[in-house]
Amino acid sequence: DILAQPQFTERNVIRYQTDFQVGSLLTSGNPIKFGDTCCEEILSSKFPGEDNEDVLSEIGYSKDRIEKLYAKEVLFKYDR
Repeated sequence: DILAQPQFTERNVIRYQTDFQVGSLLTSGNPIKFGDTCCEEILSSKFPGEDNEDVLSEIGYSKDRIEKLYAKEVLFKYDR
């Protein structure tokens, strides 16, 4: 069984990732490793609506206008 092979877990070829809806998932990591790479990529999904304010502010929406969209339930943000 591949999950029992220590080299896969030690090299993060097989690893666990946390998803906001289902919790812990067993996923495959990048099997290609570079000797001088300082760190692994961090895999996590964003929560729905997490970037609403940033994105809308970048395209010119005021904070007041964004709040009105939340009040009208046009925008949604998942509470952690």
